[in-house]
Amino acid sequence: MKIIKFRIVIVSLLASMSLLGCDSSGQLPSDAEVRISPESHSIDITQVTTANGGCAFNPNNYVDTPLLLSVHDEDGSPIGEADIRVNIDYSGNTFLGPPVLALFEDLNSNGVVDAETELVSSSEDDGYVGETRKYSGDKHMFLRINLSCAYKGNVHVRSQFAYRQMNVAVNATSTVTVDTTETAAVQ
Repeated sequence: MKIIKFRIVIVSLLASMSLLGCDSSGQLPSDAEVRISPESHSIDITQVTTANGGCAFNPNNYVDTPLLLSVHDEDGSPIGEADIRVNIDYSGNTFLGPPVLALFEDLNSNGVVDAETELVSSSEDDGYVGETRKYSGDKHMFLRINLSCAYKGNVHVRSQFAYRQMNVAVNATSTVTVDTTETAAVQ
């Protein structure tokens, strides 16, 4: 009985010592990659302009697109708790004009944008900083795309040295012009 207990202690001790040698710095493997799904997003719209040719921006004319961000090793296995940083062109923290793109973190995992509490790309933010989920290695977010006028933007995702970009395009297939009083009523 003492021999069995002694072996268990030795095995436990060796296992503990081997864990001390693991890299706990959070450094990703050199071949890590970031993935974004969808990889790109393009929408055709009827653009609304004012009489002077400017965009008749309507903050209530948008579509919310789910994003799945993840970090993987060279074998395609997900890396949990990997730090990620997300920045978006034309969002509140990167653009002085109307924020035509906005990023939301699905904090309560309900699959719905809760605009008041989940916006992470306002003028008060430096960009989203977070991490992938522990076991699945992914992060669920939403990209709000304004559909008032044509533009092209990008979603930039970094995890240490790993980087991926998603292209977003809102294309005007036709244009409608409204006068200023109609535009004020729309907003």
